[in-house]
Amino acid sequence: MTYLVYLDEQEGEIDGEVYTAVIGFRVRVDDIIKIRAQFYPRYNEILDRRIRGDVPSESRHIHRMPDLHGSNLLREYDDDVKFKVLDALIASLDGIDCDFLRIGYFNRSFPPEINFNSRDRRLDHAITSVGFAILDKPDEYHLLVSEFDKEALRRRLDTTYSSLSLYFAAGAESASFNLPRLVGHYRASKSELGCQIADVINYCCLKSSNPRNEFAARMSRYYEAVAEKYLVNQIIWVNDEDRTRQFRQKNPVSTGLERRITDPLRRIVRIIPNDDVLVTEEIPPVR
Repeated sequence: MTYLVYLDEQEGEIDGEVYTAVIGFRVRVDDIIKIRAQFYPRYNEILDRRIRGDVPSESRHIHRMPDLHGSNLLREYDDDVKFKVLDALIASLDGIDCDFLRIGYFNRSFPPEINFNSRDRRLDHAITSVGFAILDKPDEYHLLVSEFDKEALRRRLDTTYSSLSLYFAAGAESASFNLPRLVGHYRASKSELGCQIADVINYCCLKSSNPRNEFAARMSRYYEAVAEKYLVNQIIWVNDEDRTRQFRQKNPVSTGLERRITDPLRRIVRIIPNDDVLVTEEIPPVR
């Protein structure tokens, strides 16, 4: 069974603390086709009714359907259209084998002495944690997808894949997560529906933490509709479980999944290109 994992970046704030996260939408290869077949006719019908009014279905026009992005959601249309389109999107996911993920780190939780304060480094470890979250089962393979214009995420995924040869040379079976289940990575345009779903649903998730107005409160309800589909949903404070924010997810926290996700930050594997060796370093807690 092969899954597409559409990845994106997210920066947000919870309780006054800024975080950097990798967000995603995971779906079986054959099911993304089903979602397109169900969603786009509904989406077009909503636009057609707004533009032309109530017309017989046999005379329906096909319209250009704008890409969906959470922070720039259908700005040329009113809120009624926006929420009808989101209703159609949620309905299109019903009965589909799919889930979501959000794994991030609070920016201030990295000890300054280990120089992890750059955004790229935080994304590095969020990507590592994605591996812990998805590469569990022996019968599941994963292909990662990200947008062309997500430059920081692209750089970090390129770094990850350029390092895979070293891990396989050292023995992939001994890696922290199941590298043979990671098929590869490719880049997609903004028009790729899977990328849009990852962005919009996780934007709704972001708004649920701080619904400052009625529009944000309504957006957060769409997150609530799929909250149980989150494979993992954590914003981690390095080496301080009390300050880590755990949100609703499929896997109960008691399974130990959260421990495995924070493990990469407890003991970091670092590649030294000049020496072609792997070394580790301990990570002290930040208080």
